[in-house]
Amino acid sequence: IQQGWMIDGCVKTRWFEKHRKCHPACVVLFLSFEDFSGDPQQWTECCSAVDQVSQAAKQRDAKVCVCVLASKRDGHELPEDRVTSIKRRLVTDPKYVTMIDIEDEVDLKLLGTLLQELSGMYYRDMVTRLRKKMETVNSLTRKREKQRNSGGQSDIHGKKEEREELRMKVRILVKIGTMCEFVQDWRAALQAYQQAYTCVGDLFSASQNPTGMASVIEDDVCYLQEAREALSVAESLIAKVTTL
Repeated sequence: IQQGWMIDGCVKTRWFEKHRKCHPACVVLFLSFEDFSGDPQQWTECCSAVDQVSQAAKQRDAKVCVCVLASKRDGHELPEDRVTSIKRRLVTDPKYVTMIDIEDEVDLKLLGTLLQELSGMYYRDMVTRLRKKMETVNSLTRKREKQRNSGGQSDIHGKKEEREELRMKVRILVKIGTMCEFVQDWRAALQAYQQAYTCVGDLFSASQNPTGMASVIEDDVCYLQEAREALSVAESLIAKVTTL
C-alpha cells in the first residue's frame, strides 16, 4: 500500500499487538445453572446474553463456548431442549454448550483444553483465508506475466504492479507465519517466513531504479526508501527464521 512515495511497511502498525492482545480467538459465556434451567424470565435473560455475545463474536469470526456453572455434588444435568435451543442461537461454528464445576480441577483443565482447541480452529481458519488471498495475488502475477510476454504491457507499468504484488505477498506470508506460530505449527510458520524472505529479495531487486540514480523518486515510488524498507524487513525475517 502506497501513500505518495512513502511505504507503509510489512504490516500495519499494531497488527501484532491487535491479534495477540485485543482480538479474542474465542469467547466464553458463563451462565449459572439456576438461570439456565430457571423460570421463563431467567431463561429469556440467558438467551438474550447468548445472542449478544454470539453476534459480537461473529464480527471477528471468534469462536464461542457457553459454560453452565454447576456443582457436581448437586448432580445436575443440562435440559436437552434448552441446550438445543442455545446451539441454534449460536451463529458461529462449532456450537459448544457444556457444564463445568469451577471448583473441580479436572473440569478446569478440560475447559482449558476446549478453549485451546477453539482458539486453534480460529487461527487455522485465518490461515485458510490468507492462503486463498495469496492464491488471488498469485493469479494476478500469472496474468501480468502473460501480458508482459505477449507485449501487451509496458515495462514501467509492469514493474509497478510487480512491486505491489510482492509487497502484498510479503504481508500475507508474514501474517500466515504469525498465525501458524499461534497454533505452534512451527514447520508451516518457518515455511511462510522463508517464502516471505524470498519475496523481499525479489522486491529489493524490483525496487532498483531502472533509469539510474539520477532520479530516486519516479512514478510515485521512492526507490531508495523502498529498497531500505525491503532490507529492514529482510533483517527481521532472518531473525525470525533463525529463531525457529
